[in-house]
Amino acid sequence: MRATQIFTRGSSMIDVWGRNTSSNVAKVVWALSELDVPFKLHLAGANFGSLRSEEYLSLNPNGRIPTLRDGSLVLWESNAIVRYLAARYGDGTLWPVDPGARAASDKWMDWASLNLVPALRALREAQKQSAPIDHRRVLRNSVVATVKILDASLGEGPFIAGAGLTMGDIALAPHIHRLSLVDDVLAELPAVERYRAALKERIGYRECIEAHIT
Repeated sequence: MRATQIFTRGSSMIDVWGRNTSSNVAKVVWALSELDVPFKLHLAGANFGSLRSEEYLSLNPNGRIPTLRDGSLVLWESNAIVRYLAARYGDGTLWPVDPGARAASDKWMDWASLNLVPALRALREAQKQSAPIDHRRVLRNSVVATVKILDASLGEGPFIAGAGLTMGDIALAPHIHRLSLVDDVLAELPAVERYRAALKERIGYRECIEAHIT
């Protein structure tokens, strides 16, 4: 695919640049699908290239994915995009009306990026590189210790802020899925395992997360 082919003009539909196999793109695509907001995905990144083209950098000077354009608004950083979509199109659903519930959802977006992702990435990379067993065990224990914070915080409701799916669940979902691929680790995290079961009930999770994220 040539770089110029991923750009379209004159459409009122939301445009997203990225690839389905990116966890950061997947959560944006799921948010749009969950909100039933029409969008067009322009394949970019990895084998699709285009991220260093002048045209793409004019939208996202970081040269990374995802990037979203909604009318004249251009956004990058996946959590910011999910927050925007939730506020703009999901008031009362993905964007809780109550400030406390909204904050309860929002904090897990930052927690995932700052705590879970680095720990999980280190373990996955060690597994990929066939690092010594003892090293992988240490990294696995670090992941479990990190996720036990989430496990202890999940209440009686199926989702992180209670009964309804919110933006925080969208942001956590790709990492929960990847966690499920690590050596039966969810057996040590019963509340997270129940949480994943609730996520799996959503068609968007199955189609946008499970179907593409490895």
